[in-house]
Order: sequence, then structure tokens, then C-alpha cells
Amino acid sequence: MAAWGRRPPGNPVPPTIDGECVADVQPASGLSKDFDVAPRLLRALGMVMCALLFALMIVTMIDVTGRDLFDNPLPGAVEYTALGLGILVFGSLPLVTARQEHITIDIFDFLLVGRRKQIQQLCVNVLGVVITGFIAWRIFVKAEELAANGDRSINMQLPLAPVAYFMSVMSVAAAVIMLMLAIHYVRLLRRPALR
Repeated sequence: MAAWGRRPPGNPVPPTIDGECVADVQPASGLSKDFDVAPRLLRALGMVMCALLFALMIVTMIDVTGRDLFDNPLPGAVEYTALGLGILVFGSLPLVTARQEHITIDIFDFLLVGRRKQIQQLCVNVLGVVITGFIAWRIFVKAEELAANGDRSINMQLPLAPVAYFMSVMSVAAAVIMLMLAIHYVRLLRRPALR
């Protein structure tokens, strides 16, 4: 497949929309070059999530090694892993959303080309905003409840509310990115059809 923004080999004149190469209109990341979603913030979040994944790997390695070789597992490893995975999953949600790398089933993608694909993406992102916004709200309500009760993990007494607040904020960030993507597809649909 040709790199985005370049003309495919053997096709000297690619299809255009208002003189702009179609490949430039909808890059693989899902965001056009004129529709930026704070790449530095997303890159920083990605680095933090990578560091967390590495830390979880080290915790698991120490726990398994201690349990199997020395009959002495790492205290609190289960709680660190459970909370860390929650942070990792929700912290990665904005990254996956911005890159439009959610798991998809593309059985009927051959039917969705051009404007139909853009309409599908618009509908998916609008529905995603509603669902992710609802999830963010429900997690925030639970976080408030956890904070009010002062709930903590059983063994290590780690506070649970900050993790729930983080999950809620990351869900809101993903919903905002989906809204921006929906606006992007509305702009694409407002352009004249391919010539």
C-alpha cells in the first residue's frame, strides 16, 4: 500500500477533492493533517502507559519468581496488578481512539467506500461519544462514592477513588476525541464528491 500523502505508483493523477489528493484527506491515523489532536499530549500519555505496562511486567515477574523459587510472593502484587490494569486500559483508550485502532469487524467494508465509509465513520463516532460519555459519567459517580466512603484496597490499603477518577477523565478524553473525529467526518462529507 502506498504511503499516505504520496501518489500511488503507476497512477500519476490520483482522485482529488478540491485539488487535494484523496490520500491526504483521510490518513491511516484517522485524522487529517489539518485536524490535530494534541500529538504531544497523546505521545506523553503513550509513554506513561508504556512505563506502566513495563512496571506491571516487573511486578508480575517478581511475584511469580518469589512465589515459585522462594515460596514468598510479592505482597500486594494482585492489588497492584488489578489497579494498574485498570489505569492501563482506560489510559490507553484516548490513544486507541485518536488512532482509530479499536477492534472492528470489517465483513462489509467492501460495500462502504467513499462517502458511505465517511457516513459510517461519522455514525460510529457519534455513537461512541454517547456511549463513552455515559461510561465516563457512571465511573465518575462511582468515584464520588468511593471517595465519600474512603474505600481502599484490602491488603495494601491503596485508595480506590483516584483510580476511578482517572478512568472517568480518560473516558471523557476519548469521548472528546470521538467528537473531534465526528466533526472531521462532517467536514469531509461537506466537501464536493470525487471528480
